[in-house]
Amino acid sequence: MRNRFTLAAMLAASMGWGTASAQKHHEAYPPDTVQVNSVQEVFTKGTVHGHVRNYFMATWNHRELSDNYANAIGAEIAYKTARFHGFRVGFAGLFTYNLFSSGMAHRDPITGTHPKLELELFDVEDPENKADLDRLDELYLEYKAEWLHAKAGRFSFTSP
Repeated sequence: MRNRFTLAAMLAASMGWGTASAQKHHEAYPPDTVQVNSVQEVFTKGTVHGHVRNYFMATWNHRELSDNYANAIGAEIAYKTARFHGFRVGFAGLFTYNLFSSGMAHRDPITGTHPKLELELFDVEDPENKADLDRLDELYLEYKAEWLHAKAGRFSFTSP
């Protein structure tokens, strides 16, 4: 078990060498300068953005308790329409895959529990699910004028 754990840790560490960088979530975008003259252009002049993440987690327990590891890779893809009379629609989706992991469905023989921390990278309600996990992260309608900026729906934001 220790050899597999060491191999998994080395593999995960080598995947990120030279590519690690700080990630700014929900960056402010420059003011809209796109001119839209039709409903068709609302969609064709929209913007797409996203990010990819790789997350490795391992727990090396004391003595008889089980050692666990997991490597999840995922991405977010988001789209915002161009503004039309102040209105815009945005949506974003996330997906996560289990690249490799110890047995998420196996319970520790002493505690009788699943690997808590590693399982939280995936489906906590179905430990055997190693397929992709998808979720709709954002879906909103936004209105912006000189005197008002409002959003309704599911969206992320940064608060002071």
